[in-house]
Amino acid sequence: MKRILTVLLLGLILISCGNNGTSSSLGSPKKNNEMEKYNSYVQTYNNLLQLDKDIDSYFEEAGTEEKLNTSNKTFNGVSMTLHPNLIENLKKNSSENPKMKELDEAAKKLFPTMEELSTLFEDMKNYYVGKEYLSDDYVKGQELHKRMLSSVKKYDEAFAVFAKAFDKKAKEVNEKELKEMKARKNLIGYNRLLVLNISRDILDEIHNQKLYADNVTTGKTDKFKASLAELTKVLEELQKVSKDSNQLKKEGYRDGELDSFIREAIEYKGATAELINRIEKQVKVDAYYLENRTFLYNQEGTPEKVEKLFSELVREYNLLN
Repeated sequence: MKRILTVLLLGLILISCGNNGTSSSLGSPKKNNEMEKYNSYVQTYNNLLQLDKDIDSYFEEAGTEEKLNTSNKTFNGVSMTLHPNLIENLKKNSSENPKMKELDEAAKKLFPTMEELSTLFEDMKNYYVGKEYLSDDYVKGQELHKRMLSSVKKYDEAFAVFAKAFDKKAKEVNEKELKEMKARKNLIGYNRLLVLNISRDILDEIHNQKLYADNVTTGKTDKFKASLAELTKVLEELQKVSKDSNQLKKEGYRDGELDSFIREAIEYKGATAELINRIEKQVKVDAYYLENRTFLYNQEGTPEKVEKLFSELVREYNLLN
């Protein structure tokens, strides 16, 4: 089961500030403070994405109906957790300078919903870890489940507003980074960020079409093909400039340091080509994999594989920052 939020998630992960001579954060204290706050929001956002996965895992077991599904005897209801200091960090981000009005206000609206979830998770942990369901036949588990449905609904609404504000800020920062890197002729950093942007566009289009393994053959390929052609061109340029020793030195990279990122980008490009091929040839995903969804992330031509590889591409991008 996947909850459909107003704003979809994975395509929004970006970290703009780094070292290696590519960062526009170098300069005035005001600029440094702005980038530090933005990157702190990025970390908070990434933690919220993990929380969302935990919530989805709960509903896959417990169901989304009012009646708790207890047919799965391995269900224990304790997978949800909040990252340590998540609420405190969010409060700190939203109140400190420089102000990011829309994002700060959206963050503040998350506080009550997250505090409600935090209390609920603690109650669920006490109930399930303490095995109380063995003696009350899930009576309290049913009550906790109803609270979960209500609390998550409020959280999803607040998070959708936050995610929209974050996406807007991320694009603003992204555009500034590209302009500054292009002006300084930091061609490695420029093309590296372009690779990530185009890869994100592909994932966004998957989300826009609401494609999963179950319905992948209903997809339209025009935008995927256009983005794939663009990605191929930019990736070739990145490979070229990454072999230029003078450019590497200028931007502060070591020889071979970009290899892992480029390798992940090539894999992502291949996964996109597989997706297009599956859609065009109308090859449905085998029912076995649809019933065992953890395998979908490695199946050729699935949106889930593209999603997984985007996360790995982001990780490699961030490691270079």
